[in-house]
Amino acid sequence: MVVSTSVVIAVAVVLVVLWVLILFIFATSIRIVNHAEVMILERFGRYKKTLLPGMHIIVPIVEQVRPIAWRHRSRTIQNGDAPVISATTERVDMREHVIEFSRQHVITKDTVMIDIDALVYFRIVDPRLAVYKAQNIPDSVELVTQATLRNIIATMTLDDTFSSRDEINYELLSKVKHDVERWGVTITRVEIFDIIPPMDIKLAMEQQIKAERWRRSEVLEVHAPCSRISIKRESMIVNSRGDAARMVLRAEGDRASMLLRATGEAEAKMLSSKAEAQSMESIRAGMLHSIQYYLSNMGIIAITEAGVRAVDYLTAIQYLNVLRSININPSRTSDMRLVLLPMDTVNGVNDLVKLNS
Repeated sequence: MVVSTSVVIAVAVVLVVLWVLILFIFATSIRIVNHAEVMILERFGRYKKTLLPGMHIIVPIVEQVRPIAWRHRSRTIQNGDAPVISATTERVDMREHVIEFSRQHVITKDTVMIDIDALVYFRIVDPRLAVYKAQNIPDSVELVTQATLRNIIATMTLDDTFSSRDEINYELLSKVKHDVERWGVTITRVEIFDIIPPMDIKLAMEQQIKAERWRRSEVLEVHAPCSRISIKRESMIVNSRGDAARMVLRAEGDRASMLLRATGEAEAKMLSSKAEAQSMESIRAGMLHSIQYYLSNMGIIAITEAGVRAVDYLTAIQYLNVLRSININPSRTSDMRLVLLPMDTVNGVNDLVKLNS
């Protein structure tokens, strides 16, 4: 059986078409969602589910991904302007976004027109609401923020706008955050980074600042001598207090030194008196021992009372000789006086010193 060339060509064309169709179906049925992104899947034009990060297989023609309108700024060019680029994308970015408003004219409570630059940071928390409740999320957030900012500035004077930026940011954030919740969006931060008054008011403010600086310099020059006198007086007071403290410490040190010296001299005298008493007692004991030894050689066993008195007499004579030698010590100066006290008195003083120590 002979197959004609036309049939072969037709079969080849059909196979190629089938292969292309299979590739097309395979390519359109697989969706890969990146991290921090989601997709909204529809079936016959109705919402079906939200595709989370990962690989998903969808039914071609029956199911399709819902696109979302978005905008972003391109990289800043040399003149500082960043053009806004609008686009349509199938992916909903769940990261934080920033909208930089173009400079807008706002009228304050005291009818002064100023220009304000602001930033808004927002993040999509419900992608289904963000796709179906608002046609363009960045535009919607910007318009709501601008309208709210105009209402807030209209209730404030020019001076309040410069001095109450934190209050403006807080009030703007609280109001806008409540308004955009219905779109599945949350506002994370609102920042006013520039307030530009008209040129004539700006010049007047600069002149006022210069006048205030000049006034402060004049005040400082007038009060400078008084400040130097006050500093000198305080320095003298501090020095006098330091001298007084040093004198008190020196007096306390001298007092403690004298007390320690007197205590040492008293203890030395007491020890000397005790040593002399012990010496006399040793002499008396030696005399008694010698007399007893002498009497024992003579055949007398015990010492009579008269013998004891004789020993005491000799001991007293020795004690008087020692006292006389102390009194006539040539090393003592003429203006010094020697005072002799009884042994009982010395012992009493010794007890008092021990109690004090």
